[in-house]
This record gives sequence, structure tokens and C-alpha cells, in this order.
Amino acid sequence: MAFDLGTRAQLAVTETMHAIHADLPEDEQRTVATIIEHAMADAVRAATSEVSAAIESHFGPEMDKAHQLQDQIDRCHTALIANLSSLR
Repeated sequence: MAFDLGTRAQLAVTETMHAIHADLPEDEQRTVATIIEHAMADAVRAATSEVSAAIESHFGPEMDKAHQLQDQIDRCHTALIANLSSLR
């Protein structure tokens, strides 16, 4: 299932209307769906920011080492491909 906030927001509006036994005009449904969509997007951004901060604070020095190791692996891979290509 795709992660589409607009579709999920509209579904939330529909479920809410059924739960409270109300029918909203189409334009009001769109307005409420937009409000819900923005609230969900804000929640996702906040959660992502908190998780990123936690990861950086926990793995800060190790992440730098991991990036250095990945750079070294990439250089070795490039050299290997160049050497194998020259053997042709």
C-alpha cells in the first residue's frame, strides 16, 4: 500500500462522518481532509526529526567511521573494476 497522506486523510474524513452519522458537503470534506493531511505530515516530520536526532546522538562518532569505511570500500571497488576492465 502506498503511503499517500491525501488518500489516508480522505479515508479518515469518511470514517469520521460514518462514526458521527454526518454528511458533509464535498467542499467541507476536502477542507477537513486537508487539515488532517497537514496534521499527519507534521506528525511524520516531527517523528522523523526526533528519530534522526536520536540516531545522530547515539551513533555520532561511529557514523563518521562508517562513512569513512564506505568511502574506502567504494574506492577499492572502483579500483577493482578498473583493474578488471584493463585485463580485457
